[in-house]
Order: sequence, then structure tokens, then C-alpha cells
Amino acid sequence: MTSSTSTASSTTSTFASAASDLSVYTNYVNVHLSIDKLTGPNYATWSSDVRLWLKSQRYLDYLVPKAPSLTPVEDDRWDTVDAQLCVVLKGTLDPLLKQIFCSYETCAQIWEHAKLLDTNDTQRLYSVCSQFADLIASKHQASMTDYIGKIHALFHEFNELLPPSPDLVPEIAQR
Repeated sequence: MTSSTSTASSTTSTFASAASDLSVYTNYVNVHLSIDKLTGPNYATWSSDVRLWLKSQRYLDYLVPKAPSLTPVEDDRWDTVDAQLCVVLKGTLDPLLKQIFCSYETCAQIWEHAKLLDTNDTQRLYSVCSQFADLIASKHQASMTDYIGKIHALFHEFNELLPPSPDLVPEIAQR
């Protein structure tokens, strides 16, 4: 009975050690994200999908530059995971945009430069308002689910551009 207990304890300890080693060497290069490739105009959707995926992997902090206070072991792990996530992010870029991003070697660099593709808020606001008007005025037959989904996405994008204020007076002045 003691030998089986000691074997079980040894196996559990080996498994725990292996599991912690796996997290360091997880290979994200083979991960296929089922999101639309970044083309530029679809930045809002792309960035939302990428953030959600990174959050699900507990790697959202890779979108900002790494902290300088990391130990050498943490620094090495950060660089390894960051490089693997970079490959995944570059796989979500439209082939026409890959040239622009080829020199970036960190997730934070890719993220910051992807934002530059869609920084013209005035043009984006006009586009959202135009899409609202087109959707409301359109007479084509679409399912209610499709219609509500489009309205919801446009409201989300509109509120990203002009976030609601807790106080009504500044919100009215803003809009």
C-alpha cells in the first residue's frame, strides 16, 4: 500500500512539474485564430477579437511593453511567449499588410502600429454614422438576428469613439 501511495505521490509531483514546464514551452505558432484578418478598416473588430483571445489565454499584458523589473528567468519566459504570440498576431494580418509589420518583434509593437491603421476618429465616426443611416434606411430583407447584430456592433463602435459620460451635460456637449 505504501509503494502505491509513494508511486501516486511521485506521479502527481512529476505531472505538476511537467505541467509547469509545458506552460513555458507552449507553442502558439500552430494556433489558428478564427478571426477575420486585419485589413485596416476592420481594426475595431480585429482588435476586439485579438484582445478577447489574449485575455482567454491570460496574456493580455503582452500588448504593453514588458516591465523592466523582471527577473532573468521571467524575462526569458516573457521573450519566448511574446515571440510566439507575435507569430500568431502576424498570422491575423492581411497579406497586403504583412510588409508593414515585418520589422516588429514584440506584441506591443504590433498592437501600437495596428492602431495607427485606424486612428482617424473623424473618418471612423462618419463611417459608423453612415452605416447606421444605411442600415435604418435599407429595405433589403435580412433576418432580425442579422439586423440586431449589426445595430449592436455599430452602437459598440460608436460608444468606443464617443464614450457615454456618467453626467448628462458633458455627454450632450460631446455629442
